[in-house]
This record gives sequence, structure tokens and C-alpha cells, in this order.
Amino acid sequence: MQSNERDATLAVTVVRKRPTIKSLRLPQPSPSAVSSLQTLTFATLIFVIIGSSTAVIGITLLHALHPPAATAQISNPIAAENALPGTSSWIITTNAYASAGQISGYATDVSVNEGGTISFAVSTRFAGDGYSFKIFRLGYYQGLGGRQVYELDNQVGLAQGYYVDHSFVTGLANQLPSNCQSCIFDPLDSLNQHTYMIDANWQVTQTLHVPATWVTGYYLVLLTTAEGKQSYIPFIVRDDAQRGAYLVQASVTTWQAYNYWGGRNAYGYWNGTIQDGTGRSRIVSYNRPYVRGDGAGDLFLRSEINFLRFVEKEGYNVSYTTNVDITRNPSVLGRFKSLILVGHDEYWSPQERTAVTDALKNGMDLMAFSGNEAYKKIRFQPDVNGHAYREQVYYRDLTDPAYKNPATIQDTTVPWRNPPINQTENIFLGEMWNLGRTLPDNKPMNFTVTDTNEWMFAGSGLHNGDVIKGIMGHEMDSFVDNHVQPQYVTTVSDSLVYDDHYRLIVHSNAAFYYPTGNSFAFDGGTVWWSLGLDDFGAQISFPRNEYPVAVDPRLQKVTENLLDAVVNPLVFEIDALALASPPGASNVTPGPVGGGGGD
Repeated sequence: MQSNERDATLAVTVVRKRPTIKSLRLPQPSPSAVSSLQTLTFATLIFVIIGSSTAVIGITLLHALHPPAATAQISNPIAAENALPGTSSWIITTNAYASAGQISGYATDVSVNEGGTISFAVSTRFAGDGYSFKIFRLGYYQGLGGRQVYELDNQVGLAQGYYVDHSFVTGLANQLPSNCQSCIFDPLDSLNQHTYMIDANWQVTQTLHVPATWVTGYYLVLLTTAEGKQSYIPFIVRDDAQRGAYLVQASVTTWQAYNYWGGRNAYGYWNGTIQDGTGRSRIVSYNRPYVRGDGAGDLFLRSEINFLRFVEKEGYNVSYTTNVDITRNPSVLGRFKSLILVGHDEYWSPQERTAVTDALKNGMDLMAFSGNEAYKKIRFQPDVNGHAYREQVYYRDLTDPAYKNPATIQDTTVPWRNPPINQTENIFLGEMWNLGRTLPDNKPMNFTVTDTNEWMFAGSGLHNGDVIKGIMGHEMDSFVDNHVQPQYVTTVSDSLVYDDHYRLIVHSNAAFYYPTGNSFAFDGGTVWWSLGLDDFGAQISFPRNEYPVAVDPRLQKVTENLLDAVVNPLVFEIDALALASPPGASNVTPGPVGGGGGD
């Protein structure tokens, strides 16, 4: 979210607590009991008396312990995969990154099902340049982070165009791709307005038939020239037959909004610094390499990788998808008990938002280890060759042609909270974006705990007023009482954070609520939650060290408690009124159009 897109009206944070609820809490077993059992399950009948109401609810729930690591990592493909020998040879060092466009490429889809087919388009700066094409699956792998699964040597390069990444090469005025005969520049929309879209439109150079044995996950193609220059191509492998507890969403729509290959992205053009609003792309194409993150997408390697390393190290049997996949196949949510959002997950289609809202009503758990979620409304359209979901539309204002037609006005791409959409994120998340940027130089700030009586803090050692250092940034959420949020949202943190652009101090919160009697929705309220779970990042080329976040075992325990609650339901203290307030439509009065945005 860029700072100058902020809503003109600053939301006021009000901590709203549930009514007093009395219940029978289960005793915590001793450490010796935990070590002697793989899984200990209690069942009890809880009578919940709500405030002064005479309503009494009988709820039978299971309360189970987090299994010891040795037993938790048995009998699931993620654990078996991470037990295989890993390698760090997938990591691109600073001097090796092909920042001057020596080699780059993109996948023809954001993901592929196990056993399916995906293609790649690779370009070298000069025709005939030799290169290798290796694929790695990312995970924990003894801390090495990856395992090589595929290799093609002696590839002969096609010179299809290149772009110089100005974040690494200074003093250059190049703002567009060079020598790109196939590139599509700035097609006009239906109202003859500039879109500033750039589509590389390269020829396919490799087609991969993915073995059915490949495990769902994040994958990287590592391209390496004969001179040792390297770049990545990211893609996700899905398992469309899997049913399970955890579905992790890769935030590819936000990766692409930030991707300035060709000199433009959804925020502006690039001449060494993003220039907001000047020539920003109203449409971004997926037919482009990523810049920054060494070609993997800056946002993925800044936060999502830390989460996937953590959950795979701990043996959670996760499955992976993307925003695009939930948009084109919303029924995927019905196969999993929970959806997990990680990092910076700002750009959402209406199909995804409807699917998630409906799934919450039907008992799906939601864990948002993220911030600025679902802030901007997008839509997809086919590319020039007719391939679906390859162009992402976001006008940001009422110049969108969809707004001009009464039949399509609800397709207008603006922040969800702005007219004519008028639907704030907290309707289903419980919180909403309220702060972009942090301290000078984008340094992170501290997370302050305020309600350790709640179940997710059990065994963490945290007490009210304790801080977890450095995980607040760079986009953060707050609890806002705008009368459309679910009833009885409970805040569990209250962090004073500073917006360097506006010189404001704002309260940021983590919070949760119960969409149904046996499900929960949790929002951590910060993009950088996962940086407290895993310390990967110092060795890759972009300046990850500017965020010196230390792993905090207390945050790891809170995260484990939330993950464990999906498969081992805890004694939820809910009230009957909360069940009468599922996610729904908004009646909030939004800020003016042109304010509000998302980084």
C-alpha cells in the first residue's frame, strides 16, 4: 500500500470486548504427562452463561495437545518431503543476480496441479547464450531451504527482450524493456484511456509435465547463464485431490501488483524510485518476469518464505494454492478446514472474497498471519492470446470503464471500502487496514500483548504488556468499530505504531472472533508476523538485513496454538449473539475515492 493512497478519514481504534462469559476451563497437563503421550484428548460438556442472559448453550468440544514434534512429523507428505536431503544451492547471491537482464523468464500460469503441465518463457540478453534450467521445491530441509527436483542443461537462449532492474543498477534512464519485439505496450481500454500495461508476450521455451509425485508447495526455477548470472521463476504446485486441515494461499495478486518489470506497476513508473500515480498500470500482466526478489517476487522472499519454512519444519500437513486459483475454483475451500493468509495479501477478486465469506459461515477457520488483507478489489481478464486470468485489472478510481456502465458498476476496481463497492475488510476479517509505513527507513516496530488469558497464548510464557520485538510492519491492521464488524471481536494486542509518512501514531491490533460455534477467524494485523517465526533472508540479495527480526519462541508457540486449534478444537468461549452476526454486507460510510490504498 502506498502512503499517498491512504483514506482521508483516519479510522479510530476502539477495543471492543465480548460480554463476560463463564465457563469451565480444563486443567493443563504437566510436562511429564505431555511427554508420555502422543496425543491427549479431553471431552467435556461446557455450559456457557452469557452475561445476564438466561440462554445456556451446551457445547461438546475437544481439547487436544500439540503433539510432540517427533510424532507430529509422521505420516504426511510434507514431513516426508522435508526429511529428504536439502540444498542451499538454490539461493542467488547478490553478485550473481542478473539485474541487467542477462536472463529472465516467467511461467504461463501461477500454479499447476500435481501431474499437470506448465510452460515457461525464458529470454537471454543475447541470442545463443547458454543457460541451465533447474527447479527446486522450497521448504525447511534441515534449514537449507530447498531441494532440487528437476534439471535441464545446455539450453540455448532466445533474445526475446530484457529489462534492467534499477534497484541494482543505478544511473540508467531505461524505463521500458529493450529489444522486445513481441512486447505489448500500453493498450488502450474500451474508453480509449491509457492502461500502461506491459506484456512481454514471449515465446514458450520449456514445457514441464509435473510428476504426480511432486508434493504441493512453492517451487522456483533457477536460471543460470554460462557466466553465472541467475534469476528465478516462481510457481505453485497444487494438489487438487487433497482434503485436509490447512490451505496456505500464496499472495500472487499482490506480487504482480508490485512487479515493475518493464518499468511500471500498479503504483507508477520506475526511474529509480516508484512515482505514484504517474503512468501507473491500470492493468498488470502475468506475462512478465518478476523483478526484485531475484525474479521470485519481492514480497514472497520477504515474508511468505519464512512461514512456509516454519510450518514445514514443524510437520504441519499444509497444502498450497493462490488467489488466482481460489478465484477460478472457489470450491477448493470446501476441501480444507482452514485458510491461511501470509505476508502481504492486499489484492482480492470478488469471487475470492465471496468464497471466503461463505466458507466462514460454513465453519472454515481463517488465520491471517498478515496485514492489509483484501483491501483492493480487482478483476481478471484474458490476455491478448485469449489465456484466462493473465491480466489483473485495478484502476483505483472511477475512471474504470466498469463504473460507466450500470450493468457492470459492481465490477469497478477500487479499494473495497470505497464507492461504489462500500464493503470494508473487517466485515469478515474482524479488522481492517489502518496503517501503512512504519519508522523511518521502514524499520519494524514491536507487538504488544494485552490479553494472554485467551487460548492462543497458552504455554507461550507471554504476559499482558509483554512485547515481541520487530514484527510490526510494514502494513498493519486495527480493530475499528464501524458497526459492520462481527459482534464480539476480541483484541489480544494493542501496539502503538508510527506512520512515518503522515507523522501519526496509531493503534494496531491482533484480534479474533468466532464465525460459528466451532470455528474461529484470527488476524495477526501485521505483514511481518512470519519474520518472528523463522530467520531466513540474510543470505539473499535484496537488503533483508534491514529488518533485524529475531525468532521469538513465544510467537512460535502462539502460532502453533492457532494451527493446532484447527484439528484439535479448543474450549471456545462464545456467545449466542455472535452466531447471529455472520459476515455480511457493509453499511459503512467510506472515505472519499482516491484516498485509501494499499502497499
